Amino acid sequence: MPPQEPSNPRHRDLGVPTPDPEPVSAPREGDDWLVLIAIDQYAHGGLLTPLNCCRSDAEALRDLLHAKFGFTPECTIELFDQGARERDIRRTMDRLQKMVQPEDRVLISFSGHGWFNEETKLGCWFAQDAEHESDGIPNSLLRDWCRAFKARHVLVVADSCFSGSLLTRSAYAPDTDRKSREILGAGGLHPVADSGSPDGNHSVFNHYLRESLERLGAKGSFVTNELFVDLYTPVRANSRQEPVKGPINDTFHEGGQFRFVPTAVTAPPSHTTTASPPSGTETAGIRARSDARRAFAEAMALDEDPHVTLEERVEMWEDYLNRFALVSIPEVAAARERREHWTGEVARVNASRDAREELEQLRRIDEAAKLPAAEMVAVIERFLTKHAGVDFPELPRVRERLGHWKHIVAEQVAAERERTAQRLREEEARAAARRAVRQELEALRQSDKAAKLPPIEMVAAIEGFLSKHAAVELPEFPDLRGRLVHWKQVAAEQARVERESEARYRAEQEAKAVAIAVSIANPVGHIQAPTSLGTPGSAPAPVTSTPAPSPVVPRIAPADIPDPIHPPAKAFAPRKPLGRGAKVLLGAIILTGLSVGGVVTYDAVRPPSYEGIYQVASAPPSPTPSRLPTPRPPTPSPGSMAPIGSINRPGANPGDRGTITVNGVEFAFRWCPADTFTMGSPSSEEGRDEDEVQTRVTLTKGFWMSETEVTQAQWKAIMGSTVAQQRDKMDASLSLRGEGGNYPMYHVSWNEIMGEQSSGRPVPTADSFLGKLNAASGQSFTLPTEAQWEYACRAGTATRFGFGDSDSMLGDSAWYTENANSTTHPVGEKEPNEWGLRDMHGNVYEWCADWYANTLPGGSTTDPTGPGTGTVRVIRGGSWYCRPTYARSANRNWDTPDDRGGDLGFRFVSPQ
Repeated sequence: MPPQEPSNPRHRDLGVPTPDPEPVSAPREGDDWLVLIAIDQYAHGGLLTPLNCCRSDAEALRDLLHAKFGFTPECTIELFDQGARERDIRRTMDRLQKMVQPEDRVLISFSGHGWFNEETKLGCWFAQDAEHESDGIPNSLLRDWCRAFKARHVLVVADSCFSGSLLTRSAYAPDTDRKSREILGAGGLHPVADSGSPDGNHSVFNHYLRESLERLGAKGSFVTNELFVDLYTPVRANSRQEPVKGPINDTFHEGGQFRFVPTAVTAPPSHTTTASPPSGTETAGIRARSDARRAFAEAMALDEDPHVTLEERVEMWEDYLNRFALVSIPEVAAARERREHWTGEVARVNASRDAREELEQLRRIDEAAKLPAAEMVAVIERFLTKHAGVDFPELPRVRERLGHWKHIVAEQVAAERERTAQRLREEEARAAARRAVRQELEALRQSDKAAKLPPIEMVAAIEGFLSKHAAVELPEFPDLRGRLVHWKQVAAEQARVERESEARYRAEQEAKAVAIAVSIANPVGHIQAPTSLGTPGSAPAPVTSTPAPSPVVPRIAPADIPDPIHPPAKAFAPRKPLGRGAKVLLGAIILTGLSVGGVVTYDAVRPPSYEGIYQVASAPPSPTPSRLPTPRPPTPSPGSMAPIGSINRPGANPGDRGTITVNGVEFAFRWCPADTFTMGSPSSEEGRDEDEVQTRVTLTKGFWMSETEVTQAQWKAIMGSTVAQQRDKMDASLSLRGEGGNYPMYHVSWNEIMGEQSSGRPVPTADSFLGKLNAASGQSFTLPTEAQWEYACRAGTATRFGFGDSDSMLGDSAWYTENANSTTHPVGEKEPNEWGLRDMHGNVYEWCADWYANTLPGGSTTDPTGPGTGTVRVIRGGSWYCRPTYARSANRNWDTPDDRGGDLGFRFVSPQ
């Protein structure tokens, strides 16, 4: 029963017709070349993970093609693991192009890692020694190779991710007489499985490819269309990948197809046999071996000629091997031996000459002693390593100089260690001093808050503290200096009140003395007074012995003095002047000799004060004016040093702490004020990436940021799920990386935190974590922008980390690959940054709100929020498995918003 064409619309796009019913053609002429490239172990595991089945797949395919389809070991080239470095693949393809003839056919099989860049639309294969994404063998080079082959048919079988990136969408009718340049790939523009065959030893694609080859070969010859249709359905049914097949772009494909011709079954022997003429393959092999032997004899004649230089002999044998390296005769092996022999001779002669030239340069450098000792050691060691096989008399002297410079380096290292230790001791002493100052400052702040000391003593205490610690500078000092100005104003106002009270007291005493003197001089009970003030003849005023009451004196509380840093909401009350009549009456009493029985009244002078705080004493002042009422504590204001317990208003200082409680679980935050900072890293920073272009960023609004990464207890209080249940959404076979209420939450995607959304500024949806938290708390939480995250992480610093530049100190502030033991750890165990934020470096990566941009914009910007659309979201901070360079403040990374990684967590912000 003929195979059925799968009902997939992609076949129409790829131009895959129904199986070709063309009968088996006559025996072909030309050779069948088989190139097998298979890589399980890559040199740089950080970029490319090991694979399991690539080599076994290639060997199984080779054995099948040798056994049943006429491919021969003489025309088979194997490049496995370390033999599949980029230079090996390139050299093999270059040589093969010189060997292949127009009637030959070439089948190239690749099993390994592949890549496709969605932005540039460029694909590649990764050779064994690839170190970076840009190190792959690009599709353009693969197309060039396929185009350069003189062969009639070239078929590429690619069992790799993104193998469909080589396809063209042009369709041709099958014709085995025309040239063909086709690819048969394990999948389109997506990853494919490394295993999955029923026996567990091969990839799904390789397993069903070989099954189809055997099944179709049992019926006769077939072309690639038939092979593709036969293997498509089982591969699709047993995996998530979709095989692809079609012409390779820009390779002179003429619409032909690669035909697989199974080996003919040998007929039983008869009594009379007739020798059959050699086939086309045998004829080509005989011709190649004959040419190789003749060329070898000519080369050997030149090899024995004494006038031929060493370099000419090496070049002669190199040219011979370029022409006949794939011919299977003993002379080719002998040619390799001659080339290696003369190459060694050339290297020995050159090494001796180069060694002496470099030794002279080394001697001059040593005598000049212009290089540092460590560089001098490195130069001598490189010289000895490079010329290890060269023997010359000066060698002992060189080793002696190496020992001399190593001794100097050891002394310098010891001195540097001592300087480093001294510096660390000094830093620790400074840190201890700052802690002591902060303790003393806290006691002073409590005194300020309680207002138990008189203002003049409070001024003396603050001035004494600032004078004592003049060499120390803490973020709290500007606020403390503001409080000093405040208390100075309170003390000055109280001194003024005391002076006025003293003056009034003296005036009263003098008035009493005058009245007594008048009374003694005029013993009569009444004296004649003017009929009116200043007018003779008026009715006399009665003389009494009752003294005039003292004027009302205002009592001034400390809160009545305006705070210079935080002025009151309303203007001060205006002063009210003394009544003019009171002054005239007082003068008349004294001038006319009246007794002091008359009452003198006037309006009190009220000093500036806050609305509703001003007080006036209900009784006259004490005869002793030096005692004043105890000042009240000032009303808390945004500029005071009182602690903050809520996030419904901005913080007073960077790092102020606020909390909320939702569903019985506490969430703590730290205040990050509005400011301008430099985002990204300088070109000199160690470990810097190209996307960290320095950008001057202004944040016009402050914000509260989670003090730690969101914990598993906090997540469960809002979403109801555990970290194990989140892990099961991704893959239940994965190991947990730390479990407990105080461990950071991970295996959470961006979409679960914010809600799935593809464009615009992100806003939490009702079913997301932040949407549910906002509904329960009445807040407006969201993920931090990338700029907010880096600003909070730096906390006023411009170094590689929030604490400095050295990797050696990272363990004090972060869980990373050196100390995490491949797992997360409870939040808050490491040192905080200057604003009290913990685990900003390491433990788990943290989602940001922005789509990822290939680089920061540079220049200056205000309140940036990233691109409007994208495919991946920004993650920051590094994690438990990252090296120090990925935990830097400026390091940028990304992931797809639906990914739930074992190292992916988050924290959030509350904008003000």
